[in-house]
Amino acid sequence: MRRASEELQSKNDRLQLLLDVTTQVVLQIWNSAILLRAISQDVRRVMQCDYAGLSIEDVGNKQLRLYVA
Repeated sequence: MRRASEELQSKNDRLQLLLDVTTQVVLQIWNSAILLRAISQDVRRVMQCDYAGLSIEDVGNKQLRLYVA
């Protein structure tokens, strides 16, 4: 029973992360530095990782730009 509860909590945390990241993208899409900081804080909170990266398409040259925090 406890394991099922922990798994459910983990899934809920990840869904909340998705919602938080989506909200940050909508609110901060104009500023990639602010966006990356907000997303990396959310990812590190849920995933317990040291670094986070974000790839954003550079429309001008049609390449992905990698941001790491």
